[in-house]
Amino acid sequence: MHTENPIRLLVAEVLGELERLRYSKSTRTGYRRFYCRVIDFADSVGERSYSESLGNRFLQAKYQFNLDGYSISLHRSFRNETRFIRVLGDYQIHGAILRRRTTKTP
Repeated sequence: MHTENPIRLLVAEVLGELERLRYSKSTRTGYRRFYCRVIDFADSVGERSYSESLGNRFLQAKYQFNLDGYSISLHRSFRNETRFIRVLGDYQIHGAILRRRTTKTP
């Protein structure tokens, strides 16, 4: 849906949607801070548009993991970062913030 929008526009749309959905101010602040770091990273690698590849490269560079090998049990401390990145991708594809439920793997 929004596949060609610049990352700054995508982030602005996501933040607007979080506000429309009445996410708390502190939650929106967490998203905003994280997305500022993603934008800085995109600028540093010469990317203007968001992609899953960019999100994975950001997570790998900043947190030493990516969504390809993500497991709740291995990366509990990165739950927020994973959610923030997934929200960008979901919004880019679907134009909506999807509510995801994860289950623990046995």
